[in-house]
Amino acid sequence: MSPLPLAGAPLSLPAQEEDCQALEELAREAFSEKSGQRGGQILLRGSFPNGLDAETLSAVVRNSRASLWKGVYSGAVVGIALVVLIELEDGGSIADLRVIYVLPGARGVGVGEALMRSVLSWAAAAGAEGVDSLALPGDRASKNFFEQFGLKARAILVHHSLGS
Repeated sequence: MSPLPLAGAPLSLPAQEEDCQALEELAREAFSEKSGQRGGQILLRGSFPNGLDAETLSAVVRNSRASLWKGVYSGAVVGIALVVLIELEDGGSIADLRVIYVLPGARGVGVGEALMRSVLSWAAAAGAEGVDSLALPGDRASKNFFEQFGLKARAILVHHSLGS
């Protein structure tokens, strides 16, 4: 995709059920990009074994313990964010940012930042103690993006493959 022309402010808006078909396509693009990164395939198989279809995304829209956002630029839906509130054993909660993605041609204009601000605001309003997300090994752009919003590594997940 070629870069989008500079016009209009990037927006992050709560997704509605009628947005879910377009967001399904964005989720598919995000998963395709992640599956090519180190650790991406096993992560996706564990977290989203059936992908994210429009029906599943519609259920998120109706779920008060989750939030789905669309990133809009120049009238086009070019980004997605999906966050779920996870209950901790002690009664607290963490917001788990499971998907944040902007089409490559729409990066660098503020759509991801708008989505992240929405996620952080939603998580704070929901009473979450913090926000967690994952950056795959070698994905410096994601790590740098998260760090600009104050997300820092608090654990390192290690893996040894036993398969072929």
